[in-house]
Amino acid sequence: MENLKEKIEKYKNLAKKKPKYYVSIGDLYSDDGDFKTATMYYQKAVDNGVLAYTVLGDTWGY
Repeated sequence: MENLKEKIEKYKNLAKKKPKYYVSIGDLYSDDGDFKTATMYYQKAVDNGVLAYTVLGDTWGY
């Protein structure tokens, strides 16, 4: 679990410069079973111009 938190913090810092890392954060939360938080980060990626897909493969937007 500690390794997961470290990865999330690392990706949050990277996402400030490259929004595609919001998708990676969403994937980490999704793999951990926290779909509500994962969806929030997928939406954040979309809001920053990154095409993101949910676990089910639905397109969120551009």
